[in-house]
Formats: sequence, C-alpha cells, structure tokens
Amino acid sequence: MGDAGAELTIDQVAQRTGMSARNIRAHQSRGLLAPPTLRGRTGYYGTEHVARVGLIQKLQADGFSLALIQRLLRIAGDSTDSLARLAEVLHEPFGPEEPRLVSTEELERRFRTRSREVRTTLEELGFLRLVGNGEVEEMTPLAFKGGEVFADLGVPAEDLVMVAAGSNYPVFSLYVNKSVPSIQGLAGRKIAVTRTGTSTDTAARIILEHFGLTGKVEIVTAGGTLAGIMAAMSAGIVAGGIISPPTTAQAAGAGFTELVNGVRLGIPMTQSALTFRKSYLARNRETALKVLRAYLAAWAYIRTPANEAGTEASIARYTRSTSEQAAVAYRAFFPVWQDKIPRVDPRGVRNAIRFGANPQVRKMTPASLLDDSLLQELVRSGYVKSLYSE
Repeated sequence: MGDAGAELTIDQVAQRTGMSARNIRAHQSRGLLAPPTLRGRTGYYGTEHVARVGLIQKLQADGFSLALIQRLLRIAGDSTDSLARLAEVLHEPFGPEEPRLVSTEELERRFRTRSREVRTTLEELGFLRLVGNGEVEEMTPLAFKGGEVFADLGVPAEDLVMVAAGSNYPVFSLYVNKSVPSIQGLAGRKIAVTRTGTSTDTAARIILEHFGLTGKVEIVTAGGTLAGIMAAMSAGIVAGGIISPPTTAQAAGAGFTELVNGVRLGIPMTQSALTFRKSYLARNRETALKVLRAYLAAWAYIRTPANEAGTEASIARYTRSTSEQAAVAYRAFFPVWQDKIPRVDPRGVRNAIRFGANPQVRKMTPASLLDDSLLQELVRSGYVKSLYSE
C-alpha cells in the first residue's frame, strides 16, 4: 500500500474520513493501514490511506469484523484495489440482467481454469448456457463478476467441498391462482421458474415428478427473478410459480395459494452448505474444525425455539430485511434446522444433478463435492453432544 497523493496529517485524515485518530492508529497496529511517512516527528498520510480507511468503514458497516477484513487483505496481497473490487460486488444491487455472449477462451482466462467440470457445473446452476461455435452465454453477468473477484484472489472454481448442510430441502413453494383447485389441476397449464437449470427449476421438476405430472405441465422462464415470476402470475400468463420466502408472503397477500411446500414435501435437494476449498482443508484442518465448531454452535442456537427472536433479528440484520420478512424466512427455514448434526444429504446433491439441464451434468456423482470427515470428528470428540447438554 503506497502513500501517493496529498500529504495529510492524522488529524486531516480523521477529518476527511470521520474516523477518529485513535482508531486510525489502532488500524495501523493491526496491519490494516500502512504506517505514515515520517518527517521529523510528524507522520504524513496519502490518498491511499484515505481510500483504505473508507473501504474499512464500508465493510464494517456491512458486518465484517476487523479480523475478517485483515484476513481478506492478506489474501488480496494487501491491495486496496483488489479489496475494493470485492466490496463493489457486495454492494451492487441484484436484479434483472441481460445475458452476455463471451468466448470459451475468455471464460477460461477469467476463471483461470480449463476444467470442463467447472463449466458444466455453471451450466447446471443456470449461470451459463452453451451456444456453440466456441461461445457461451452468461445468464447473470453480475454473478460472474463476483466469481472473477474470487478467482483474482486465487480461489480455483473446482477446488470446493461441502462439509455441513445449510438446507437439505428446497425452501421453495409452488403458489397458484385460485383457478387451480389441486395439483392435478395443473395438467395442461404453465408454471414459471426463474431460469432453466436454476434451483427453482430443479424444485419444479422434483414436484412435478413426484405428482406424476412430468411432461404434463409446461415450465416457462420468467426473466431470471422471483419478481418476474410474480409478474407472470399476476398477469395470468402462468397458472403458478416456484417462489421462496419472503416472496411467498407477497404471493399470499395477492391472493395466490400455496399448493406445494418444498420442505414439507420431504424430497431432498441441497440448497446451501458450509463449503471450503479442498486445498485449504489439506493444509489447515484444525482451523477448519474451529470454523465448523462455531457453525455448529450457531446451528444449535437457531434450531432452539426459545431463540426465535434473536434468530429473526440476525436474519433481518444480515439480509437487510424487515422484521416481518425475517419472521417469514424464519418460519420457512426452521423445519430444515431440526437435525442436530447438519450433514449434507447426498440424495439432495444427487437430485440437483439428476434434474440438471445438461446431459453431462447428469452423469456426475456427489462424491467429489462432499467431505463428512470433519463432522464425524466433532461427533466422536463429544463436541456436538456438549452443545445440547442440560
């Protein structure tokens, strides 16, 4: 981190940034800020220092601890620019985006991998569509921008493994208009998902197969957003759609009816999981175990009914949602938190693969994506049991 630009005293930096001189000195002692250039007994700071202070303030406002910011800076080679790119992605609004055509060579260069498995996984997730002639279509360019930041920080896209579940079931619901009296009443009609190959699409196919409606109900896409699904439902273009909380509350308020609840249906589908780099686990297993212990402690907290208010408050804070929206999300997710040991269910991973839009993806197995050994170690040590002792 350089000290180019205007020369400022610590009091001037404090005045420009609104951060106290005491905190600026504390950030220097933590290694978050480079020391000033000394002339005599006076230290002078540059524009790089001011930019770093502003970025730290922005990340802290988003809930990042100073310890986490410090680790991110180490990964970023102490580069304010690299960390700023990450902060920019975190602050950009997510919404409808226009797909973008890129060459496969450009994609490989940006993600620093030529792995065919990575490309097919991105297709399965609905982020990518192969169009031929050496080109692919980025369905959500903003998601790719975020991926590029992490690639720049040295995270290979294929070097990931799930160690604990966040949700083994689809926290989605099929909502329909009042003209649909039952699930069988959807035959010959249309339901909307965000995009082909996304989790809403997978949930739709799981539901239709379960009720013997595969091929009898047309699945259409709605522009890549839940808002698009709601618009299609409200305009009568489709009879129903796959949505998640808190959009479910909006649908209910608009007069739509929940026909199928994905969690209550009971068919596994991995929706989220605690994930590490495989190479990191090989070198830092003890650190990973510490993270997993903290994760399990939080898991024990949120699955305890007495902690409902605290859990909803955390949801509202970290998702920037209202208390009413947080309550809807809590009620929807609470059933998937009931296992004391949150193992990733291979059946859920397999279902996500099985209903993939790409034929090559459907040949994959969950084995390379799962590592249960850390959970097993904490179970054997008695740590999990200690979280639930009277």
